[in-house]
Amino acid sequence: MGLTSAGYYGHVFWDADTWMFPALLLAHPDIARSMVMFRYRTLDGARRNAQANGFRGAMYPWEADDRGDETTPRFASQNAHSEIHVTGDVGVAQWQYYQATGDSAWLARYGYPVIRETAEFWVSRATCGAVRCDIRDVVSVDEGMVGIANDAYTNAVARKNLQAAVAASRVLGQQPNPRWTQVATQLYIPFDSVGEYHRTYESAPPATVGSVVPLLAYPLAIPMSERAKRTDLANAVRRLANEGPGAMMTATLYPVVAAELRDRALVDTLLPMTYRGYLRGPFRVLAETPKNDAVNFLTGAGGFLQQVIYGYTGLRLSDNGVGRAFTPVLPSAISRLTLRGFRIRGKCTDIVVERDELRMNPC
Repeated sequence: MGLTSAGYYGHVFWDADTWMFPALLLAHPDIARSMVMFRYRTLDGARRNAQANGFRGAMYPWEADDRGDETTPRFASQNAHSEIHVTGDVGVAQWQYYQATGDSAWLARYGYPVIRETAEFWVSRATCGAVRCDIRDVVSVDEGMVGIANDAYTNAVARKNLQAAVAASRVLGQQPNPRWTQVATQLYIPFDSVGEYHRTYESAPPATVGSVVPLLAYPLAIPMSERAKRTDLANAVRRLANEGPGAMMTATLYPVVAAELRDRALVDTLLPMTYRGYLRGPFRVLAETPKNDAVNFLTGAGGFLQQVIYGYTGLRLSDNGVGRAFTPVLPSAISRLTLRGFRIRGKCTDIVVERDELRMNPC
């Protein structure tokens, strides 16, 4: 909530790593660095948290105070124990900082210890049989789903964290733990092969279809067919239409997936739904939900900015830096988009999108 509301007690959630950080990474890399450095500075607390819960590695708190200790209020204690996707979100953000900056000295000293220890947590937390690994008894990103097994987002972000640990090891010339690749490969992500869509979690009832699964396409970029990506998004949009918007989070990223699919009409439909109901006067700041006045909701701002930075441009982070991964798609009311003064691997870059063309010009 920034400086305006005490609604979240000043605690740090996954909102920082997954919603605010990617938007700041290119626009304000100094602020982005401070965010990943916070997770490095509090690594010992995450190690203690993992040990207290019976696991190895580092288990980052659901709600962290400025020292990195678990400070989730008692009424949400199930989140502290079981909404563990936050640990994967932390590990993935560390690797994204390296991807954007190419700073291998930073990676070796600060990023890799966090990536390594979060990967070790997932190896400890997963239960593996002969052919697959499961992560049981979790709270989903959709927090009404408690005590479930194989939550799609949790397993997917765990896989990305483990893959990042392998990639970071290779950059630094270190030998990765072979268990990282084994668990990443065998982690079960629920998928309906007949309907070709992802289930929210294993054995999830039809009422949960949609929900947060578009996050598997973006930001997680889990490999999937175009049909699966399209069906996941269609299910989520249908649910949004039926239930109405909630907190200004997941739906802000739906247009990124629509842009990947080159569906400009859907981008146009979704764009106003991602911000209009959240504006509050007199200064047009963002509220947490369409029905409350909890401002300034920085999580929603970060999600909306990602829609612009990564959705309309088609840009993505990769191990080679930042580059075009998809054809740009602007909303039909916008003919030109210019993002000035972005920093990509230490170079000042202006990003220009006009029609379906992308230019990256030196500042």
